[in-house]
Amino acid sequence: MRIGGRLIRWAYQKVSAEVLAGTLAACSARSLRVAVGGADMGTMAWVQAEAIDHVVDSNTAFEPSDYVRLFSELFEHSSDAVWITRLEDGVLYEANGAFLSLFGVSRREAVGHSTAELGLWVYPSEREAVVRRLRETGRIERCTVRLRSVWSEEFSLLVSEVVVPWRRERVILGIGALAR
Repeated sequence: MRIGGRLIRWAYQKVSAEVLAGTLAACSARSLRVAVGGADMGTMAWVQAEAIDHVVDSNTAFEPSDYVRLFSELFEHSSDAVWITRLEDGVLYEANGAFLSLFGVSRREAVGHSTAELGLWVYPSEREAVVRRLRETGRIERCTVRLRSVWSEEFSLLVSEVVVPWRRERVILGIGALAR
């Protein structure tokens, strides 16, 4: 991708489209490091970008506006559950189709409601511990939690989450896969 005449090479590319788009729009520095996610599952990872002093052929470079569309598609079509919640109270701002299917809820039923309100945590104290750790470190990686669907089916989810600032508050970007 070309930004300001420099090639930006992404080490990992699966991140929140909104966060990435905002970062790219503000990019003017010689080097850039963006912490957007954190998992070893290969689905969301710490994003690192570094500026390289040469121009890329415009036929092969993505424009910053392309990333909003591309990462929105990636978010929605991931086979892993992906979500964005408010740190303070767990209210869901967004969730992908895999999340909705896993928990048995529609987007309308989920968005705008807290995970506690939806009854997704088998042990509410477990969410409190996860949130405490997120406040202390800003992220968790490969943490197994017990959750349940709206049909009361319990399962273990391997979760990675990161806290990022968004619109004057802090949100959690999370991704999870069924633990084996």
